[in-house]
Amino acid sequence: MVPLTDRELWEHYYQIALVDLGMTDEQFWGTTPKRLSILMERKQVYLQREGRLTGIIAAAVANFSMCRGETWLKPSDFVSGLPEAEQDLERNTDTSPEAVRLNFMKAFNQPPREVLRRG
Repeated sequence: MVPLTDRELWEHYYQIALVDLGMTDEQFWGTTPKRLSILMERKQVYLQREGRLTGIIAAAVANFSMCRGETWLKPSDFVSGLPEAEQDLERNTDTSPEAVRLNFMKAFNQPPREVLRRG
């Protein structure tokens, strides 16, 4: 990979600032490289969080749909690039239908109901 020239590097950061971060020209030229770097890191965290939430929703819909498979799907089945620590947590979590049902009910502070039991 050929290194970018100074001009290409500034154009690259300028595009990120305007398109990805939603900054104006004045905001971009009034900021420091350090502040721009911090904003870019926060944007990456935001995108990872959005991806994680999308994976959670997709897994929940697939796991509780009428035509779900024999194995329970995880958020990482739908979203690539989850941090390794999060994938380890998924591997060590009981995802049996009964455990998922009980954890769901605990999250909403309600007793488990027989209606939600899957056969």
